[in-house]
Amino acid sequence: THTKVARVDVGLSEPLPEGASRIVVTWGAHPSDLDSYLECPYHHCQIYYGSRDCHDRGSGASATLDLDDTDGFGPETITVHKPYTGGNYVYKVNQYSHDGNLLHSGAVVRVYQHGLPAPKQFTPSADSKIEDDTWTVFKMDHTGAITPVTNS
Repeated sequence: THTKVARVDVGLSEPLPEGASRIVVTWGAHPSDLDSYLECPYHHCQIYYGSRDCHDRGSGASATLDLDDTDGFGPETITVHKPYTGGNYVYKVNQYSHDGNLLHSGAVVRVYQHGLPAPKQFTPSADSKIEDDTWTVFKMDHTGAITPVTNS
């Protein structure tokens, strides 16, 4: 007898409190390292592997890099725990490693939000805004409304 074994990846996200969003990126074997970046609309704060959280004491707004993967496939996870009401968040994916190609990486960005049954999903394409190994994926306001960023 022959036994076939298949690999199945399942993404799970804990329930989120009202107003919260979780951003998860996964990808293939190459490039081996993609990095998540979230530009927060307060204090010129940016979340990435070198700065894992942003907080605004006055409003209570906060976001964190929960998981940083460096050896392929992901996931990398950023959570906006409480959104800031004075501007937009900008989410980007950077190709950190020098192997492979971001456009053909198999990258999938999923945004889980409180009260929504399924995540919003983004994949890089010819219309994606990719400059210098960085894909600007979307902008998100304090209500959770998401606007994809494209070349057009």
